[in-house]
Amino acid sequence: MQFLRISDVVKRMGRCQSQVYKEVKRGQFPAPVSLGTGRIRGWEEGEIDRMIKVLLRGGSVEDRMAESRQIEKDRMVT
Repeated sequence: MQFLRISDVVKRMGRCQSQVYKEVKRGQFPAPVSLGTGRIRGWEEGEIDRMIKVLLRGGSVEDRMAESRQIEKDRMVT
């Protein structure tokens, strides 16, 4: 499992850092997870791939919110 930091997510998503965090706040993008102690946070690479697929399908805001919620639910299972 590989984790991506915000700089990697920005490159892959084609969004600026502030846009990613706005989408997290609105529930349109999964929140980053803590990567150990301290303030280091990131996203599992597969989660970002899932969000990119939603965007490539032309997913609406509701679609992105649903995928984001599902990703966060899936984290609780594993």
